[in-house]
Amino acid sequence: VCTAQEFDRADAELNRRYTTLRSKLDENGRRNLVAAERAWIAFRDSECNLRTGFNTLTPDDNGSIAPMLLGACKITLTRQRIQDLTAQIKCPGGDLSCSP
Repeated sequence: VCTAQEFDRADAELNRRYTTLRSKLDENGRRNLVAAERAWIAFRDSECNLRTGFNTLTPDDNGSIAPMLLGACKITLTRQRIQDLTAQIKCPGGDLSCSP
């Protein structure tokens, strides 16, 4: 339960950063952001399955600790993504002259 609550907080912060970044981008940038975020979510979930050894074919065989392990992994990767989006907020749209 605690892991789920912590993930919810991290996810809410991620959504705030995403919204802030989205507001700074032009139409092309917003389209790229949506595609990147969808790809990142798929990556996060697959990466956490890899890191935790989660069996996606027979999820019932993963044991009772699996949700906590997956949650902790998702929290870690979400916090990293928050940092990435924060850097993009400072330097949106591929401004290579900008230093986050």
